[in-house]
Amino acid sequence: MKEAPECYVIDNSIIVALDKAGKEGAIQIIKELGRKVWGYKLGALLLRYGPSLIDEIKANVGSVNLFVDLQFTGVEDFIMEAITAYSLYSTDISYIVVNASAGPPGIRRAVESAKLTRILVGSVLDSLSPYDVKYMYGTNFPEEKTLDFALMAKQEGAHGIYCSVRDLEFLSRHAKLRDFTKIVYGVRPEWDQDHGTHAHVMTPKEVMERGATKFVIGSTIRNAKNKIRAVERIIREVQKAKQR
Repeated sequence: MKEAPECYVIDNSIIVALDKAGKEGAIQIIKELGRKVWGYKLGALLLRYGPSLIDEIKANVGSVNLFVDLQFTGVEDFIMEAITAYSLYSTDISYIVVNASAGPPGIRRAVESAKLTRILVGSVLDSLSPYDVKYMYGTNFPEEKTLDFALMAKQEGAHGIYCSVRDLEFLSRHAKLRDFTKIVYGVRPEWDQDHGTHAHVMTPKEVMERGATKFVIGSTIRNAKNKIRAVERIIREVQKAKQR
């Protein structure tokens, strides 16, 4: 596996999802939080404003770890062009997500094309109904398909899997995946009962106890009146899990 160092080593596991904040809101959140969190996830905002948004972030707030979630998929040449373009665009980009539907050749090409960037494989969407999962993957158990995708990702040299909290414990029990990077979404602390669009939710403490490497969290921090205090509360919850 090609190893790429994290751009900035931050001693916590929090990735703040910024898409729903809008461009100005996203920049303001980064200004406020800086490196108090591990980094920031960008997806739809990059589709709207292009990679020049990364330049705007750097110009306004300096360098921070970025997680690019555009779920790239397609033929190998497209994957190569997309990953090369983003991995060379900014050394602030620590992770890029490639969708599992790219298959072994696409994932392999993504890993080969990444420069100072780590490749994650995006798995079965949390929003799919049991009927959707059965129709698309031929199984009633999305965790089983995520396991297949995680093993494929590891086999092809990807750095980790990006998946729902629903799948985390199932993956962590597999001997080959215990040390494999697992970044999850669907995380809410107990004091935030707004689960948004997530069908499955766990607390920061629960995901760390179940083997998550890092986790993405959005509205809990985005909508907080005091964002620094919200981050501090989440960090304390994670620290409790690590002390066990």
